[in-house]
Amino acid sequence: MGTEAAVAALLRAITLDARQPRQLRLLGLHEAWVVERFEGTEAVCGDNRLQIDCLATDAFLDLDPWLEQPLTLQLRQADGALRQ
Repeated sequence: MGTEAAVAALLRAITLDARQPRQLRLLGLHEAWVVERFEGTEAVCGDNRLQIDCLATDAFLDLDPWLEQPLTLQLRQADGALRQ
């Protein structure tokens, strides 16, 4: 398989597809991100921190509009409901 075919196959595999709902979704300016994993810490009288590792579906995505913008991380539960 050539490089172009491999890249196309990878993009098809990570692109959001309504037929196969993803377990993790990131909602923001547009859905150009696919969540690979996330990790977070929370404290009562301390800092909250959430690190989200994502893959971009667009290699030329402009990152500047994403800086300091609110995002919503959704997790699909066992019953199919989304938790935010």
